[in-house]
Amino acid sequence: MWWPLSIDLACFRWINQTLSNPACDLLMPLLSDPKLVLLPALVAVPFLLWLGNARLRACLLFAIASVVLVESLVVGPLKQAIRRPRPAEFLPETRLLVGQGKPRSMPSGHAANSFTVVTVFLWFYRRKALLLLPVAGTIAFSRVYNGAHFPSDVLVGAILGTAGAGLTIWSADRRSEEHTSELQSRQVI
Repeated sequence: MWWPLSIDLACFRWINQTLSNPACDLLMPLLSDPKLVLLPALVAVPFLLWLGNARLRACLLFAIASVVLVESLVVGPLKQAIRRPRPAEFLPETRLLVGQGKPRSMPSGHAANSFTVVTVFLWFYRRKALLLLPVAGTIAFSRVYNGAHFPSDVLVGAILGTAGAGLTIWSADRRSEEHTSELQSRQVI
């Protein structure tokens, strides 16, 4: 067996089986449940966009745009291209605590989305947003614990989410600089 795959399988079995306990069996499926994030977000985001300051509004809009871009341009196409099966499809000992969702495993959309949001918040709020890193890490960990992904799936998802958000911010920042210099040059003339 190819050694990176054997490490991935060993880590998966350790997290999914050896670390299993009743408390995590209750908590981890909640962290993987999209309703836990989506329902409060559907209520909070419009409210914060309406009442929040300009910085918070910009942060939320960048986070939403970054998640949409990373999910639709990177994660979705990669899942279709790589076509890696989920753990329960070929490891009968998998403890599956949540539904498997779509049949493709690599990369993890949960990890990509949570790290995309954290990266955007880190850009806007620096140290204050560091508190969100353990949340994103725990969501990614829960995907392996729940049997929905291999560790490499969530690692790649986290890297893609971070890079995708960074690229979105960088390109918007660069475009803003170009626009500002263009406006300044017009005023000089």
